[in-house]
Amino acid sequence: IRVNGRGDAGGSVRYSCQASSADGLRADAAVDTDIIRKTLEMRVSGPETATLGDRIQYHIEITNSGTRPLDNVVITDRYDDGFEQTQGQASPVQQSVGVLGPGETKKMAVGFIVRKVGQLCHTVEVTATGSQFVQEQVCLTASERPVAPQPRLQVIKRGPSESRVGESIRFTVDITKTGNVPL
Repeated sequence: IRVNGRGDAGGSVRYSCQASSADGLRADAAVDTDIIRKTLEMRVSGPETATLGDRIQYHIEITNSGTRPLDNVVITDRYDDGFEQTQGQASPVQQSVGVLGPGETKKMAVGFIVRKVGQLCHTVEVTATGSQFVQEQVCLTASERPVAPQPRLQVIKRGPSESRVGESIRFTVDITKTGNVPL
């Protein structure tokens, strides 16, 4: 005989069964099961856009929404190679939080320097004893640093270095746009 059950709420459940035969044999058995409800929550916030070379920061909040402490809480951050972690740590970065009490929230921040253009992502995972797991991926779009507008002209005048009174002379003036904006 196989019995399948599904818990609708967290807590302890005792499953008991009894078997008997027509000739009077009898057996009793019980099993206790803890049904663990997901109580580990996380929120990650940060910029959606950045420029090459920018220093950015993501804020991470983890919360235990349950009534029991969560043990062995560990945060793992995996990030694209277009990010350079400001503390110089290579991906993945792991940090032990230890115990997260009932209703407790812990806040932390992770900083990066943007080193590549394009979509850059990092994935934050938090685990705790009792099969508690939460994961969130956040991304930003990194672009080149805009070039400052530089309007410039180059003027070159050519003509004779001397002339006589009353004589017509001809000068040539070349004007070239050397800046990076339309004139």
